[in-house]
Amino acid sequence: MRKSEISRKTSETDIILSIDLDGKGSSQIDTGIGFLDHMLTLFAKHGRFDLNIKCKGDTNVDFHHTVEDTGICLGKAVKDALGSKKGIMEKNRPKGENHYMKHARKWLACLLAGVLALAVLAGCSALMGGTVQKDTEQAKALMKEVDPSLTYNTDLEDAASRLADWLVEDSTQLTTQSGLLTRKVPMTTGSGAMLDTNVYDFIDHSTSFLFLPRGVVIGLAMNNEWDFTGYLYAPPLSEAGSALRSYAAGCTRMGAVFIEYGGETYVVAMFA
Repeated sequence: MRKSEISRKTSETDIILSIDLDGKGSSQIDTGIGFLDHMLTLFAKHGRFDLNIKCKGDTNVDFHHTVEDTGICLGKAVKDALGSKKGIMEKNRPKGENHYMKHARKWLACLLAGVLALAVLAGCSALMGGTVQKDTEQAKALMKEVDPSLTYNTDLEDAASRLADWLVEDSTQLTTQSGLLTRKVPMTTGSGAMLDTNVYDFIDHSTSFLFLPRGVVIGLAMNNEWDFTGYLYAPPLSEAGSALRSYAAGCTRMGAVFIEYGGETYVVAMFA
């Protein structure tokens, strides 16, 4: 029987995968990514492979690690299951069976290419977009630069993380200007964002479900003077110590997360 089992653990993913190339198309897939689960289920069903995948990945950071590592494990499992590949195109087989196996190999190649393409696209998406990183120790070190009298607050860190996730969710609206991470925010006449004079209200009128605590000071600059387009700006980590001091004035607590974008690190901080 052409079967294989793969176990692979890294700092980003922990994967256990098994495949039976001579199965019936049954599968149990749990990668933590709904669309990937769906595609792999179809892969097994139409290829008539029995496929089981359990993956624990850092999907809170991004999906591309899970997609990439699952593709690596699947490719290796298929290769191992095929073994020497002896008999797949054996010359003395009946012509009809040869023809069937030839097309089966093509289907397998196409399916594996599709999984690989999905992994590549996910990886490219991560490079083009921003990735939110929680690093409490680094945030505490930054807090000392901003104001040594501040106390670090994990509730503010969580709120900053929700805001950062929203900032990077649409990579087409993300860029850099003058060394600042810049999020373009389309505005409508009915939202009230055009009239806002502080960042909290501007964000509150631009999106829903962030549930940011009332009264916090958000360490982002804003510009809503353009017609139907506003901008939010996050400082780079290298300049955040000085750039955030004015936001911290009169506050006693701070929380912050980091955004990796274009090879640089930017800061989203909140104060209260």
